[in-house]
Amino acid sequence: MDSKMMIPRVYQAEILEHAKQRNTIAVLGTGSGKTLIAALLLKHLSPTLLREDVDERRWAFFICNVVPLVYQQSAVIRAHTDLRVAIVHGDDKGIGLLAEDSRREKNSACNSAADWQLQFDEHHVFVMTAQVFLDLLRRKYFELRKASLIAFDECHHCPSNHPYRQIMAEHYDRTRRDLIPQILGLSAPPIFMSHTPPVDP
Repeated sequence: MDSKMMIPRVYQAEILEHAKQRNTIAVLGTGSGKTLIAALLLKHLSPTLLREDVDERRWAFFICNVVPLVYQQSAVIRAHTDLRVAIVHGDDKGIGLLAEDSRREKNSACNSAADWQLQFDEHHVFVMTAQVFLDLLRRKYFELRKASLIAFDECHHCPSNHPYRQIMAEHYDRTRRDLIPQILGLSAPPIFMSHTPPVDP
């Protein structure tokens, strides 16, 4: 999984080393490479994502606040890793719409446990909107203990009713401590929080 070489800046490498050891929130300005840190962490965790034994295998999730960022951030992860990345966001017919399915010419609707299992069989990383991930957990199509990493993009979006907060309260906090996934939060400093920043690789 090392065919795509990445040379992080010093501060990115320092944050990465911290994130390898414990849950981390990376607060960096626009254009400072927050998503690259996530990609490097995914690369570090790739042995857990590539296990042949399905009972031992884990998956990673990169959660975004809005649909455009799902596409932008997935492009960064694809550019810097060899992991198979699925793009998922909501539609008006079901829990999720898998866009740019690498195995099919058309998008695939994910409306049942069987639909999702097919995607788990084919992908290592899921980049999706927060509401889709919350619905996935609420419908018990996925157990949080099977996740290796959950990365929250723009994690400062956490009012009391936000899906980010509900994911943590309803599922993360209720999962056994020895089974919880690693958490990476990506956030901009307060000066940047009044608007959605462009994607930063």
